Amino acid sequence: MKNKQKIGYFGLACLILAGLIFVKTEIAVIALGIMLLILLYSWEAKYFLFALLFLRAITDWFSQNNIVNQWQISYNYSILVGVIALAFSVLTILQNYKKTKTNRLLIPYLIFLTITALSLLASVNISASFTEIVRLVTIFSLAITASLLITNKQELLQLSAVMIFSAIIPTAVAYYQYATNTGLFVPFEGVSNRLLGTLAHPNLFAYFLIIPISLAVYFLIYQEKIFTTERKNKLFKIFIFIFLIISLPPFILSYTRGAWLALIITLFFVSIKRYKKFTFVILAVLIIPFFFLKPVQNRIENALSDNNSISWRLEYWQTGFKIAQNNLLLGNGPATAEKVMADKYATESGAEIAIHNDYLKILLDSGLLGLLAYLFLIVYLLYDLTKIYLNSKNKSSQTILLTALGLSLAIFTASFYDNIIRNTPLMWFYWVLVGVIVQNSD
Repeated sequence: MKNKQKIGYFGLACLILAGLIFVKTEIAVIALGIMLLILLYSWEAKYFLFALLFLRAITDWFSQNNIVNQWQISYNYSILVGVIALAFSVLTILQNYKKTKTNRLLIPYLIFLTITALSLLASVNISASFTEIVRLVTIFSLAITASLLITNKQELLQLSAVMIFSAIIPTAVAYYQYATNTGLFVPFEGVSNRLLGTLAHPNLFAYFLIIPISLAVYFLIYQEKIFTTERKNKLFKIFIFIFLIISLPPFILSYTRGAWLALIITLFFVSIKRYKKFTFVILAVLIIPFFFLKPVQNRIENALSDNNSISWRLEYWQTGFKIAQNNLLLGNGPATAEKVMADKYATESGAEIAIHNDYLKILLDSGLLGLLAYLFLIVYLLYDLTKIYLNSKNKSSQTILLTALGLSLAIFTASFYDNIIRNTPLMWFYWVLVGVIVQNSD
């Protein structure tokens, strides 16, 4: 397909999408945004990918404001960006079909998505399950798309820089929340202002920041250069240093204990190749607030108290395993675990119950088959990263692979005690980054 045809078809799809939401004043902003995206796409597709990642980091901030309600479906900015990302990914994959078949993670992706789709047959909420399947397809198709567009070390560094830049607005919003005392209040845990940036919850914000912070540390340690002139590279280094300084306080003040641990795990792998002592510096930065900030002390002490988040997590997990046995093979359908748990506990408000364990969630959602497929994807990925690392003789490639390994182990460990797979911005960034690293590191 020629470039003009490609742009034309994509522009037509965007116009159709704009027509669906042509009922509110936001249409002017949306139309302008779509036109800018089309220009980026016509210039070079990888910049379109960069723009989508940047936008996805902030759209959850507006998720409560629906653009339009049609056919009993609510459309918000996150959904809009997701639909555009899916259309973009499908178009790119179709244009590069032969190359797509060589993707190292394609088979694990397809196995997991196929079994997840099959569990739709057993769903107790078809609408929620279908939406979740589309979300997962978007995540993994975007990862494949990124591996098609980002094909060398320099472009990978550009992608990493974009992910760091994407955290600027979420971090700035977190500072605004701190100044105006408009974060999340958790009085029963002694926390009055948990920062959440542009994401829907402090936990989501903290886990999301792990990738930009880790990549910033990587740039500082290994002195990677993304510009052709020394002056620009020096300015970029200064920016990275400033970003680290300003991003760590909101990260800590999200009071997300699991994310603190996940960052330590990641940075251990990032720094172990050259600066082993750097991990201990970061560890000190994360421990020092315990001695000076009462809310941080309360969060740590709460984990050790009798009535803590660990105890109710264990209770939920025990109940969840019992419920899972009722539909062990295919589960209750994607994105239904929270509803099934809420029905079990008969919550008066009808609010869903977050399980805080991705593996149990998948077991409830897609059954044993779905869980085995997800575990296969994880094991396959970790094995592939380790194998490539051991066979690589390029020190630069080894450091990137260690960074990917650290992120992977941190995220999959956190999945045992938190809600990670539902963190869409994090999943976009993680699978895009790791997918590119796996595909392009030899």
